[in-house]
Amino acid sequence: MLSLDHLTVIAPTLTEGVEHVSDCLGNEVPFGTRHHYMGTHNHRLQVGENVYLEIVALDPDGVDPGRARWFGVDDSGQVRSDCQPTLCWFRISCSSSLLDGCDEPEILRCSNPQFCPTGADVRHYPFTGHESDTANLVDVPLSAGSNSTGFRTAISEHWLPALQKFRPQCLLISAGFDAHVLDDMSSLALTDADYTWITAELNLIAQKHCNGRIVSLLEGGYDLTALPRSVVAHLKELL
Repeated sequence: MLSLDHLTVIAPTLTEGVEHVSDCLGNEVPFGTRHHYMGTHNHRLQVGENVYLEIVALDPDGVDPGRARWFGVDDSGQVRSDCQPTLCWFRISCSSSLLDGCDEPEILRCSNPQFCPTGADVRHYPFTGHESDTANLVDVPLSAGSNSTGFRTAISEHWLPALQKFRPQCLLISAGFDAHVLDDMSSLALTDADYTWITAELNLIAQKHCNGRIVSLLEGGYDLTALPRSVVAHLKELL
């Protein structure tokens, strides 16, 4: 089942965005965090068990990251002082059973989110980063700064044995590339070669167990130098 996960409102200033949302909803929206790697900041309101609304604006005290920032906040045509704050983005997720424990025995979910201690200036996606607590969820968080060695060890020791045992009928890849060393979205340090390697390993699983059936969906990736290279490396290995 699909469900709403995340709503984002952008505004000329954070104050304007918070006032607008508070007026519309009748709720205070608490401060969230400063995104030092994006030069933005936000307020965030949890509106469901695993659903939240955030208001994002340029941080006047932040540093220009030297590249396009998320949600189009650099676009003066989209974020104008004469316009009210705008709902610009939403995220739909799979059923909570997939994300929070995977109690569906016919599905195996493997994940390597970036782990951050509670209270840290988190850069991983909210509600991820926990260790696996069911047989159908192989969730192996990586510490900030993890490189090829840590990444490949986690995959080799956890993902691959679980997949071999599970014998999938199809692989669905959420192909995100923001763990690249050049991408400031995360604090991980993967390279093009790591994406080639993991694609090759998943390809072997698919060839052995599901007649090569793989569906790959492009997810994240925000460095415009690393993203196209990583996507090409991934596709070359798939094809």
